[in-house]
Amino acid sequence: IKIGKFETTQTDLSFQNELSWHDRTNYENLIEYLNNIKNKRNSIGGIVEVKITNIPVGLGDPVFEKLDANLAKAILSVGAVKGIEFGDGFKLAALKGNEANDQMNKNGFITNHNGGILGGISTGDEVIFRFVVKPTPSINIIQKTITKDNKEVEFKSYGRHDTCIIPRIIPVAETMIKLVLADTLSFQKLISNDKLELADYREAIDKIDEDILIALGRRQKISELIGIFKQENNLQIKNKEREEELLNTLKQKAEIWNIEESLVTDIWDIIISESKKRQ
Repeated sequence: IKIGKFETTQTDLSFQNELSWHDRTNYENLIEYLNNIKNKRNSIGGIVEVKITNIPVGLGDPVFEKLDANLAKAILSVGAVKGIEFGDGFKLAALKGNEANDQMNKNGFITNHNGGILGGISTGDEVIFRFVVKPTPSINIIQKTITKDNKEVEFKSYGRHDTCIIPRIIPVAETMIKLVLADTLSFQKLISNDKLELADYREAIDKIDEDILIALGRRQKISELIGIFKQENNLQIKNKEREEELLNTLKQKAEIWNIEESLVTDIWDIIISESKKRQ
């Protein structure tokens, strides 16, 4: 909806082009504007608006699996994206509560100031958000920087670089959004009363197993760093008191989750043994 100084004023989704710019009225001027920036070996950023229709009511979670938080995390993980807003976004700061609230009648929500998500959960209305894309940093113009030795130098990036990276980011953003929605729907099926198939249960188990492996990999890496720290500071590798304290804490948590104490102990022994090897 925005590239540099240009903004869409008349949206026409049938108007297709390489920039995904849905405004016929200023498209030619926009192309001229971008060519001018390109000839000056510079770059420009912009804003992308996303609208997701047919979202079921109730997707998301009030705290740890907020739909808007997960969408924001996915979009902000895309290179060059520097900000995101949902619904009326930062304009909400100027509104009063009765103006910003999405009131309801028997047919549903009357307005959609919050972009189809309230309390981290989808309302069933269109999910709307916008994200800002910074100008491509690799430009063929001399700029100041420093070396790894903290020496001040001037740098110019050579080669082919996009004047505006938005056309490349759009399909990436679409994919990230689909991944978030797929995960959210899978999570929703598990906590709802919907009848699940064996494939649904297996998919959930596979995801949990993957998360466990990722956590173990991170733990091993941290164990290696702890080992290096202990060696540099002449500290003992073994710390029986701390190990017992941690194991007791895990046993207490296992009781809450109805996990056998013996299973926790067996897993803990394996983890500690592997950690000592790496230290």
